[in-house]
Amino acid sequence: MQKCQKKGQITIPKPIREKLKIEKDGSVLFLVENNEVKLKGVPGVRTEQSAGSLKKYAKEYVSLKRKSEAL
Repeated sequence: MQKCQKKGQITIPKPIREKLKIEKDGSVLFLVENNEVKLKGVPGVRTEQSAGSLKKYAKEYVSLKRKSEAL
């Protein structure tokens, strides 16, 4: 069992990362089915390559440029 941190982050234990072939800066796909979350490692896809790919699921997408302009 893992504790959820303030920002909603959890640590995936090393044996699980190895089994799912999740490397440093690698991507993880979250699948929600029947009130359960399943994790799937996405081999060969780095986090920076998938950045913004989930924005269509956000209620309102605000670009980094727009956020910085608002400050």
